[in-house]
Amino acid sequence: MEATSPVLPHAEFPEVVYAAGQSEYLRLPAVNITYSDGTKSVITSYKLSWRERITVLLYGRIWLEQLTFGQKLQPQRPTVIEPLTER
Repeated sequence: MEATSPVLPHAEFPEVVYAAGQSEYLRLPAVNITYSDGTKSVITSYKLSWRERITVLLYGRIWLEQLTFGQKLQPQRPTVIEPLTER
C-alpha cells in the first residue's frame, strides 16, 4: 500500500507532507481540514497494489495498525469513499 497524492483529487485543498526529509520514515502526503462545525481532520489516501486488491477481494479484510506509543487511541475512520469536504 502506498500513500498517494493528490490526496483529494476532486477538491482544492493545500497538501502537507509529513516526514518530509526524514529518511527513517515514509513520506505521507495529507490534507488538513477544518469543517464548518469546527471538527478538524487529517486526510490521507492510499493506493493498493494488484496483489493487495485481489487479497481484499478474496478475504474482504483490511488491518489498521496504529502506533500509539502508550498514549490514548485517536479516532479513526477507514473508508473506501473519498471523504466529504463539507459536512
